[in-house]
Amino acid sequence: TAAAIPRTTLAQPLLPTEVTVLPIETSEIFVQVGAFGDFGNALRLRDQLFDLGTTSISRVRTGEAEFYRVRLGPLNNVRSADALLAEVAEAGVSNAQLVVE
Repeated sequence: TAAAIPRTTLAQPLLPTEVTVLPIETSEIFVQVGAFGDFGNALRLRDQLFDLGTTSISRVRTGEAEFYRVRLGPLNNVRSADALLAEVAEAGVSNAQLVVE
């Protein structure tokens, strides 16, 4: 018969009695439909998708380059964002993507 191996009891870690609740940073969901070096192209796409929801064009600088970003939103939840993304694809914009900021 094999000798019994003695069991050792591990000490339970001490857990805090109070929990600190940290604030959640708010975020917004957008459907980004394009980014253009030419403002006129951004305007044309915005006008094409205007009926789908709130649209915006924002100027963004990346290094030396400047772009005009076209977005729809902000949207309240992921389900709404997914539905709008599908509508954008049906409208002919296949490279749109969801952006959370």
